Amino acid sequence: MKESDNNFPLVSIGLPVYNGEPYLRDAIESILSQSYPNIELIICDNASTDGTQEICSSIAANHPHVKYHRNQENMGAAYNYNLAFSLSHGVYFKWASADDLISPIFIESCLEELQKKPNAVLSYPKTTMIDENGNFIEAYADLMDLQDQKVFTRYHKFHQRLKISEKCNAIFGVIRSSALRKTRLIDHFVNSDTVLLSELVLLGQIVEVGKPLFFRRIHPKMSIKAYKPADRTSWFDPHKKINQRVYVHWRTGFEFLRSIWNGRIFLVDKMRCTISVLGWFFWRRKLLGSEFNSWLYWKFFKMPEPVKKPIRGLRKFILTAFKK
Repeated sequence: MKESDNNFPLVSIGLPVYNGEPYLRDAIESILSQSYPNIELIICDNASTDGTQEICSSIAANHPHVKYHRNQENMGAAYNYNLAFSLSHGVYFKWASADDLISPIFIESCLEELQKKPNAVLSYPKTTMIDENGNFIEAYADLMDLQDQKVFTRYHKFHQRLKISEKCNAIFGVIRSSALRKTRLIDHFVNSDTVLLSELVLLGQIVEVGKPLFFRRIHPKMSIKAYKPADRTSWFDPHKKINQRVYVHWRTGFEFLRSIWNGRIFLVDKMRCTISVLGWFFWRRKLLGSEFNSWLYWKFFKMPEPVKKPIRGLRKFILTAFKK
């Protein structure tokens, strides 16, 4: 493997996994079957308790460009995803999932777009959704082709896209490592993959390859189906105490704003992008309102009884007044 070969620059593929035995071997084989000749595969095992270790160890022993790292304990998904990137050496980087499959020309096709467009930071292909047996479910429209030169225009279209399509399949595309290092990577909260995509949009263009080369597997044990929001917070970071009062949408909105104002863009672009996030808050107002009501309800029960009594009386008065 050569990091700086002008014809075939090194592409690192990071595969974080925890108890991925059912589909892991197929996922790895799809990566090792790439037509692109200069890749390294970094598998980060989060102390799996099933047959993951045996699968990875046997494959790594027979493939010199496969590196297998096993954590001593489960450090959470965010840590494991970021560890895979920190162990990489490639000019380009791609995250892979232990559930999904990629076409043999995935890397080659995405890299071709990035090399043609120096202002692009990420290239991803069209997505096909498959079930646990690999059967076709649907062709999914990611709508993340954001090639405008102006930062604000790209960012505004990114948020418009979230109104139609919320899955973040593009995060599994090929990314310039130099751009990825300027982001927070995967953070320790739900929807941090969406926030990471927003940071990449601030840094450069995102290009869609017009071919269905990514096959995302939908099955009952995938994290988004197996965990409630509170439990998914623990999935990202098991060292955090599980809190049933998780305000996912408020957190996401504030993290969008944080990324903008910490970003390396002009002040005028920061202000314009902030307006787009305010539009996102308005669009999400019902969910935000529901979370706010939940927070108020929780705060109310923590109040001492002498304070609760007049609040109950005020609430009764308001409800009675509105009925008249």
